[in-house]
Amino acid sequence: MQEPRFLIIFGWTYLLLAVSRIISITLVPLNLPKGLINLHDPIINIFYGNHLITKDLFYSGHTATLFLVFLCLKNKYDKAFALSATVAIAILLLIQHAHYTIDVVAAPFFTYLLYMLSKKITAY
Repeated sequence: MQEPRFLIIFGWTYLLLAVSRIISITLVPLNLPKGLINLHDPIINIFYGNHLITKDLFYSGHTATLFLVFLCLKNKYDKAFALSATVAIAILLLIQHAHYTIDVVAAPFFTYLLYMLSKKITAY
């Protein structure tokens, strides 16, 4: 790895994203969007049975994580691919009615703020 700081910034930001999602999910317990396409995951069912996990919407962890990858990459082709993947996932989450629009739109903003905070934390 040519830039070990990448992993440190990614790790800090991912940790902050997890903590901020715990807080935001607790403070903003949204009901499921109408028209949700319910997918059953056999692996998750091992741990949760047939209990559907709900109210974990604000903000989208899928969108946030992919956007974090985009922010951390340096190569312009890698960044373009990661940004394209972020947009694709965001659109697919909305098509599936898995999130409200605000959940998907807010994710990059939270991610960027926490990424900048992580850069300050890790500056040396």
